[in-house]
Amino acid sequence: MLRPRRSGLSSARAYEIEAELEMDLGRVALVHERFATPLDIYGSSGTYHLQLSMLPLTRTSISCYSDHWNPNRFEPMGDIFILPARSSTHTMAWCAEQRSLVCSIDPARADAWLGADFEWTDGSLVRSLNVASPEVRRLLHRVAAELENPGHASRILIEALVTQACVELSRYLREQNDQGAKGGLAPWRMRIVEQEVARNPGRASVEGIAQKCGFSVRQLSRAFRASRGQTLADYIAGHRIGLAREMLEDGASIKHTAHAAGYSSPCNFATAFQREIGCTPRVYRARQLGRA
Repeated sequence: MLRPRRSGLSSARAYEIEAELEMDLGRVALVHERFATPLDIYGSSGTYHLQLSMLPLTRTSISCYSDHWNPNRFEPMGDIFILPARSSTHTMAWCAEQRSLVCSIDPARADAWLGADFEWTDGSLVRSLNVASPEVRRLLHRVAAELENPGHASRILIEALVTQACVELSRYLREQNDQGAKGGLAPWRMRIVEQEVARNPGRASVEGIAQKCGFSVRQLSRAFRASRGQTLADYIAGHRIGLAREMLEDGASIKHTAHAAGYSSPCNFATAFQREIGCTPRVYRARQLGRA
């Protein structure tokens, strides 16, 4: 059953569990946190920790798998990440506030989805910190929406959605292991891609970025997918949705947001936004402004 809200407070951290649900595969919760100081956390968990950050990341968090890597090696974390059970991590984050969907998955269930032949390679550990799967993102947002506004048979639906998200996640990680790192972008080209998209996601294009990288569209698309496990078009689309979320949270109009985020019409924007986030831009804006 869905549990009521719970809150906590320390000198450096305030948190509120807005909703949570215990299931056969583990536990899911909507957590709202505020941080007075930067986070510097050492730890490990007996469960798989799958998390979706639902507020924009103002600065990239970083993490180190302490029992696999040199202690000075840190890799960037995205808004979706999964930490394997029983793996020691050192995480540093700079975030004043965050609202997250947190899934704690029983290791036996996760191991079954990953498969007996799955290996946590260096590449899969890096990619676990920034899960670039549109399908996993869509499913987790649906879980969050159902936790926030439960309907008939919510427990059954949520468990089914989390199960599907974990299966998609295992396919994503296995696909990346199969592809390996061959054919990926050189670091300097990846920096060009990231800078161009971050500078103006609404106007970024595969063609324009390919020209700056000195690649054809086909070469760039193939190399980017090998490096990140997603298409460059999906990467740009994700940043456009991120920009749209920030604008809607500030109360911008649907029309202005659609134009700034690079959509040809408010209708096309609304369709893309609902597919990605699980609700219309109008509903999302109303919810966010209602919490202000």
